[in-house]
Amino acid sequence: MSADLLERLIAAGTPAGLVAEVAMEIARAEAAARAKAEPTAGALRTRRWRAAQRQDASPVTVGDADVTKVTVGD
Repeated sequence: MSADLLERLIAAGTPAGLVAEVAMEIARAEAAARAKAEPTAGALRTRRWRAAQRQDASPVTVGDADVTKVTVGD
């Protein structure tokens, strides 16, 4: 859509400087929209950490026995 708009501006004889400004503004707006839609690296790390914490907290069973915290004696 943005490429179509720029082509129409050029075809209409819009000055190159104005077309460049419009292109830069479109790129800025698209980048801002992507930034809102895509999680940051920190958010992804937090999600992985929380998933690992949940997995560590889930009990481990063998048959009917809960062996989550079994320690081997001397």
